[in-house]
Amino acid sequence: MKKNALFRRAAFSLVEVTLALGVAAFCLIALLALLPAGASSNNNTSEETVAANALANMVADLKNTPASATQSPLYGIPIPVASGTTVFFDGAWKPVPSAPAARYRLTTTGTAAATPGLVRMTLQVTWPAVPSPGNAAGSLIAFAAFRRE
Repeated sequence: MKKNALFRRAAFSLVEVTLALGVAAFCLIALLALLPAGASSNNNTSEETVAANALANMVADLKNTPASATQSPLYGIPIPVASGTTVFFDGAWKPVPSAPAARYRLTTTGTAAATPGLVRMTLQVTWPAVPSPGNAAGSLIAFAAFRRE
């Protein structure tokens, strides 16, 4: 009898195993519920990184544009900037003519500079390329000032 009582104390009961499985299932379901939010956050961060790199390249392109040129050579951004100039880009950052074929939208505005030859611009990239930048899923803004002489 004594040996049988010892084995009974050393084992888990069916109730304990069921409770442990229930707690494990609850934790697993909670973790699985976080996966869509993590994937969405990852996608947004990837888009923002791509847009930030493109903005840096656009500013470099504008700074290296010859003074006699009317638009930047790589991205086709008009210089001098008219108020609210919009350029649409596909996923490879090639200019496209309209929003339906575009993935990104670049809106540029320029401000008059007190110094001749100085250009000041605001560049805003939004994605997706919706008709109104206020309805976009994400956006980045960059400010650039450079000489054109």
